[in-house]
Amino acid sequence: MKDWMQQIQELNRFPSVSGDESCVQAYLREQIEPFCDQIDVDAMGNLIATLGKGIGPRVLFSAYVDTSGLLVRYIQPDGKLLVFPVGECRLSRMVGRTVVFSNGVSGILETNTTDDQELRGEDFFVDIGVATAQRASEKVPLGTFGSMRPEFFVGADESFLTASFLTNRVGIVLQLSLIRFVRENLSQLKNEFVFVFSTQKQVGNRGIGAVAFAVDPAYFIAIDTVAASSSEADKTEVQLGKGAVITVADKGVVSQTQMIDFLHRSAKNAGVDFQDFVASETQSEAGMVQRNRVGVYAAMVGVPVGYRNSGCEMLCLSDFEKVQKLLQTAILTGFDF
Repeated sequence: MKDWMQQIQELNRFPSVSGDESCVQAYLREQIEPFCDQIDVDAMGNLIATLGKGIGPRVLFSAYVDTSGLLVRYIQPDGKLLVFPVGECRLSRMVGRTVVFSNGVSGILETNTTDDQELRGEDFFVDIGVATAQRASEKVPLGTFGSMRPEFFVGADESFLTASFLTNRVGIVLQLSLIRFVRENLSQLKNEFVFVFSTQKQVGNRGIGAVAFAVDPAYFIAIDTVAASSSEADKTEVQLGKGAVITVADKGVVSQTQMIDFLHRSAKNAGVDFQDFVASETQSEAGMVQRNRVGVYAAMVGVPVGYRNSGCEMLCLSDFEKVQKLLQTAILTGFDF
């Protein structure tokens, strides 16, 4: 198994539902400390790493650490926990799955209705195997975060990875590799690099907004994933196995032509396939950063992921490696447009 795949599996040991990311941030700090000139943590819990301070124009990369999940909103007299989704959590696809709460208690996600078309957030509950509200509140208090028990396996022909939380773990692992890459090649680089492991992306890109103002970058790349066609319910122009995704625009940003041209050149120089995409229904962190202060060159580069924001997601191994190579080439080339 490739090292980066093992890192994804390791990251899934640390629950990080939006607003409850401290455990995974502590782990990530340990991983990056040997490679960074400076590490900061702000009031939002963002982990901010700087390399090559003062070398040249500042480039900010971001990978968000928070996952979608659940929050206990009410405890019924019979001990069942009513929950609502936090972030982009498609609960209708997760009925029957095991929920693990932040204090280690587990339960089964179920619903009171059998009609998928009418499912709403208030229709879902978690059964932790107790019979009274008092007992349930002792085990899982109101306001406790929960997430699905992680899955992880490699496809039959070993070219696809299926796992929980790929939507955000992929960006984290890519960014960890870029931090090491920058440290190893720092003497050749033309830019100062800041890498943020941002919080609360799932609930409105809240973490990255604070970082953008404080760091004041000239350039910004959001490292993310993009929904790829995987079923009739998930049809999109993006395809698994067709390379890196360069998002030209989404609901929050229209990336500047100079940035898109630079990413195209980087992909061609790296010899990797890429897919341009307009995300008309979603938004990345790029829009929040682009309008910071006097404006920032901003874009999102992503890995295609099938069954995105369901209990288990899928990626093609070669797509991950192509995104990694594209971003490494961009870093070596230098952001100077």
